[in-house]
Amino acid sequence: MRHVKFLIAGLIFELTVADGSDGFVIPSSYRSFQVADGRPDISVNAHSGMIPDWRGELIFDSNGPWRLWSRGEDMVLSLHNSPGKEEPYQVVMLDRDFTRAETFTEQSVIDGWADYFPMNYPLDEVVAVNRLAFGHGVEVHASGISDSGRGVLFLGVSGSGKSTISRLWDEEEGVLVLSDDRIIITRKTDGYWIHGTPWHGDAGLADPSGVKLEAIYFINHAPANSAAPLGAGQAASQLLARSFPTFWHKEGMQFTAGFTVEIAQNVPAYQLSFTPDRSAVEYVRKQLGF
Repeated sequence: MRHVKFLIAGLIFELTVADGSDGFVIPSSYRSFQVADGRPDISVNAHSGMIPDWRGELIFDSNGPWRLWSRGEDMVLSLHNSPGKEEPYQVVMLDRDFTRAETFTEQSVIDGWADYFPMNYPLDEVVAVNRLAFGHGVEVHASGISDSGRGVLFLGVSGSGKSTISRLWDEEEGVLVLSDDRIIITRKTDGYWIHGTPWHGDAGLADPSGVKLEAIYFINHAPANSAAPLGAGQAASQLLARSFPTFWHKEGMQFTAGFTVEIAQNVPAYQLSFTPDRSAVEYVRKQLGF
């Protein structure tokens, strides 16, 4: 039996391979998130062998690699190689608080899976998003940076420039890029914090650190650098649109919507058009007085 733990945005994920096999590989992006101790918030027990009966009432279809089902007192996450494929390659039994998960993967699938990791995408993110919605925080499509201990968030859809702006900041002295694609926002006594995740984008940047959030930018490429302040309503709407809300969970959805409003009311937000060179970094630093 093999145990590993990962600390992500204050949540401890514990992965246990329950059948005695230790033949999985921890992805490089996860290694800096690994911790030795701590009580787990989310326990994932991985099994190989036959997949048990998994069908229930369909709650949500991502129209992609996963579907969520209700089955008795539990939830079931089915993972599929393609949207139209009925039979899953991995099935996850979950409690409704998303604190416990039992994964089942056929051995033939594991044997053909290079660098097998039982908690691979989309299992890890789906579980994290649901656990966050129980009042812990929200995951967003964003690059997040710490500039000498001051946190800045750059949000955008695919192709808006998150990886580009992450690379620009990564070249600067005193800057730590927390992630170039996925950031988790939480609330602490002194304000809102952004945290890195292992789920990086094209730039491959991921760090387990966190920093207090001081400014939010919604980004897009442009021939010149410019920024316009956004009202709280505009910022909340855009923040929610770039989050991972739990459409299938009413209370979780209400928390996420309310949380994004709180953030927008308390953290200054801007629409940023930027050029793909160092002048964009200088422009933001000057505007924020860094």
